[in-house]
Amino acid sequence: MLSNNLILIAISFITLIILIITLVKSKKKKEPSAITSPPTPKKEYSTYQKNISYHGNYIDIDSLDFFGKFNKSPNEIYTVAYSESPSNKYVLLKGENILVKGNIDRPSLASVANNGTFIINNWGISTNLYGLFTAFTKDGEIIIKEKLKANLCNNSISADGSYAICQTYKSKHEEDSNKLLFFNLIERKLLWKINSLTGIAESYSFDLDEKILTLHYSNNKSYRYSFEGRLLDKAEWEKENNDETAIIEINGEEELDDGLDDDLDDDLDDDLDDDLDDDLDDDHLEITDPSQLFERLEETHKEDLESLSKEEVSLHLKKLSLLLDFEEITTVKYKHARTYRYLGESYLKLDRKRDALQNFKEALKVSKRVGVKRITKQLEEELSN
Repeated sequence: MLSNNLILIAISFITLIILIITLVKSKKKKEPSAITSPPTPKKEYSTYQKNISYHGNYIDIDSLDFFGKFNKSPNEIYTVAYSESPSNKYVLLKGENILVKGNIDRPSLASVANNGTFIINNWGISTNLYGLFTAFTKDGEIIIKEKLKANLCNNSISADGSYAICQTYKSKHEEDSNKLLFFNLIERKLLWKINSLTGIAESYSFDLDEKILTLHYSNNKSYRYSFEGRLLDKAEWEKENNDETAIIEINGEEELDDGLDDDLDDDLDDDLDDDLDDDLDDDHLEITDPSQLFERLEETHKEDLESLSKEEVSLHLKKLSLLLDFEEITTVKYKHARTYRYLGESYLKLDRKRDALQNFKEALKVSKRVGVKRITKQLEEELSN
């Protein structure tokens, strides 16, 4: 009897142990393993990394329906691109990622620093002549906006993004005609505006240690200005040019300084026309650099078309027509379409509307974004009556 009881107790004990082990295993199966649990997915950020292509001095961003000119920062990390009428857009990229995009009237030139700070020149229109210089942070915040009663030509920004300059063309508004402007972007202000003795430069360099701004010219000459607006190479310049008087504005106050004779700009304009005529002569085979000629003609077209005489417009037409014989022009969509557009606008200036319409149609065949759809439709309706 005792033996049977012992057996029953042993069986019960073993059964209890088995039950406990089963429950423990069952609980472990239900608990997720920290090692095998899938990781939390990282947040995906939308970037534009596809359909960006470069064509010489132009960039095409399909995702934004954007085509225009561009400049890179010295370290080649940032790219600023701009496209004028009818798009009137600007874009800032870091690598292939778009940081900023926006609209701005008739951007003519943009530059960007190593920290992503960028600047844009705007041109006015012939009926309302003005220029606008704007500086932005890499986040698109406006640092400075300076409106001028003259069209802007060049600009430049220091590599670190702390200083910037721009220059204006001649204008009937003397206070803004033929000026060199120097900005402190850190302090967000215009430091000075001068009538530059040395004229419009081709390029610029900033020496931040010595606080010197250097203007470089195509004749291999260069002239240094202090960050206070003083011409440091004045003696050298005076040996080559007549000493004239200009006005310098520092923080809103004026004082006399040596300046530039207006004839200097006239000489520069005459030199440019001579260069163009030398390129052309009577035979288009004399054109050695079609792309450079296109840029010169484009600048003349945008800046001076409204003021050209009929004879000057006719010469302008001839030069534009010759460009269409060169693959450097016809294989680049922007240049090809713009050449036809400028031909059309020049014919329109001469009141040759049928010739204008024909060239506008050719421009649209090359690019639907060339900016002549409205005028083409207007001319078609007018000439059909």
